[in-house]
Amino acid sequence: MSASRPTAPMSVLVGQCIFGAVDGLNGAVGLIVGLLAAHAATNLIVVGIIAQAIPSTVSMAGAEFESDEETETRHVRLAKVAAMAIGFLGASIAPAAGFFFSRHLGVAALPPICTTLLFAISAKRAERHGWLNASAISLGIFAAAVAVGLAVGSLAR
Repeated sequence: MSASRPTAPMSVLVGQCIFGAVDGLNGAVGLIVGLLAAHAATNLIVVGIIAQAIPSTVSMAGAEFESDEETETRHVRLAKVAAMAIGFLGASIAPAAGFFFSRHLGVAALPPICTTLLFAISAKRAERHGWLNASAISLGIFAAAVAVGLAVGSLAR
């Protein structure tokens, strides 16, 4: 019988995924809203999201790996980093999904995609903070990202 490797509990991995998703979603939405406010072409929105999502995922994963507990095994640390990176990258790309096809579809798909992701984030956070508090935190961060995106995008006009 071979020795099994220590693994991170699923709740920890889901938590890491949600942590990544919060940053990914809010950064992406701020960027998309800013580019829309600046009247950027649809292809620039797509390129902007990809250019933001991939390097930021690498950066977040590297920072997460460096910040994890030294007492954890390498496999546990890598699992946590991977979960965070998957959450970040998925939530960074998802809000822009419609823009890969057309501007109209991108604008129409943005609210339901963001609502779904915010609901998932709030559901996980509710385990620790309760629904009302978790929703308020998620919506507050989201609203701040949108406001900053609008403010920066309006500077281009």
